[in-house]
Amino acid sequence: MKLALGVAAARGAAARFRRGALAVFRHELRLIAHAPMTPLLIAGLLTALTAGVFVIGEFYSSDQASADLLWTFLPWAAVVFVPALAMRAYSEENGDRSLNLVMALPIADGAVVAGKWAAGVVILLVALGGTLPFVATIAYLGDPDWGALTGGFIGAALLLATSLALAHAAAAWTRDAAGGYLAGVVLLLALLLTGTDGVQRFLAGTPLSGTATWIASAGPKPWLDRMSTGRIEAGALSSFVALTGVALTLAWLALSGRRRQGAITRVRVRPIVVAAAGLAAVYASSVIGTRLPLIADLSAGRAFTLHAETVAAARGAASGTRIDLYWSADEA
Repeated sequence: MKLALGVAAARGAAARFRRGALAVFRHELRLIAHAPMTPLLIAGLLTALTAGVFVIGEFYSSDQASADLLWTFLPWAAVVFVPALAMRAYSEENGDRSLNLVMALPIADGAVVAGKWAAGVVILLVALGGTLPFVATIAYLGDPDWGALTGGFIGAALLLATSLALAHAAAAWTRDAAGGYLAGVVLLLALLLTGTDGVQRFLAGTPLSGTATWIASAGPKPWLDRMSTGRIEAGALSSFVALTGVALTLAWLALSGRRRQGAITRVRVRPIVVAAAGLAAVYASSVIGTRLPLIADLSAGRAFTLHAETVAAARGAASGTRIDLYWSADEA
């Protein structure tokens, strides 16, 4: 009887959470869609990507019908423009009472965070859709790998969603929009810079070398690079989900802490515990995910999947036979 009541209570709480998150999502989506800054943000993101691909990357001189340059510059553009979308989500500046209005409603804090984040993700997906003319240019100039393009867009969408969650976590722990923006930029930039060759070489041989390597491997940029080749891997999906979940949980803790101004000890201890558990979850998902097989190989010719002839030869080999598989590490 108690178990049945507990299951019913859990289902009711989940239903209330979904209704609350959906209500906040619709409200936030209307606010963002009608905000004067939103078209400027989308235009700025697309302009930065265009300049990176055609001016800095010199796409027309690359002689490659691929979107590699787009995926190269997208994370750097996200550092600048994604925090701008989240910086006012939890602002308490004078004259801005939208957060107080939402928190006054009978909606869970977690639903508020989830709804605000989902609304921002929709706007970022619209901005990502603005890069489709570049895909048309690639198709006109050559014969691209459509599977790799599809994997790249999936990875780009996940990278933007994860970056927005991290920006929400940074903005939720600040009180003003400017502080939220700066905190988001610093967080995303630090996560991105740890994966660069210069930082890795600088930290090589130091106690921070292993930590920097793990942060870089658990970040969204390396997984975008792999997915842009057509590989949809369990490790990529689990890392994106885990990192997004940790960031949104930290934002929820910050928002809950504003309701309990007196519970100083709880507010300070819980984020540390949750952050530690979240980092462990991200690490575990990254390690376990890399050892799981591909979910889908979208590349042309299924380049990352064993061919049927290879599998047939392995199955027909005598018991105890050792089979060594080799692949070319470069384009040669």
